Amino acid sequence: MIIKLIRSPVIILLVFTFFKGVFWSSLTPIFQSPDEQNHFAYLQFISENDRRSIPWSEKNMSEEIIQTLSLADFNPASSHPFYIFEPFEEVHVKNENTLVNLPISSRQNYLQIAAGSANPPAYYWLGSFFYEAVESHNIIDRVFAVRLLSVILGVGTIYFSYLIVRLFVPKNLILQLSIPTLISLHPSFSFIT
Repeated sequence: MIIKLIRSPVIILLVFTFFKGVFWSSLTPIFQSPDEQNHFAYLQFISENDRRSIPWSEKNMSEEIIQTLSLADFNPASSHPFYIFEPFEEVHVKNENTLVNLPISSRQNYLQIAAGSANPPAYYWLGSFFYEAVESHNIIDRVFAVRLLSVILGVGTIYFSYLIVRLFVPKNLILQLSIPTLISLHPSFSFIT
């Protein structure tokens, strides 16, 4: 039974997608994914305040996130890998020592409204479990824990795309595997999962 699962091309594709997602998540610097700071602010707010949604007008971006953005010197036009490619020798987070020592009180001081506040709360509710699992850790660990949820949801997307193609073309194994593989390898899919 286990050998049959290992030989299954779909299982191999799902495992590949998972490890690809973990690899890219660990390689992408903190808050350098599309709107990541806004989504994390929403998630942090509901986790830290034991709530499941946020009114649109309520401030929910913490001082910790704003300090992290400043310390990471985040400017999409000048530092994002999409705009500039520079070879690197090691993966590191700018000002990592300062970031890991931000006071816990900075999580509870909300300074502005994050753009993600109008989104439906289901993703953030799921993400709160990942956040709360490492709540006592620093912001870098918490961001990467929440990124793991995106990786898992990405694997689910690939599996459901396989099921949908299999539903429409039940006899064409090549098409059943090629569509999910193309989705998994699409650069934008890799970037957001």
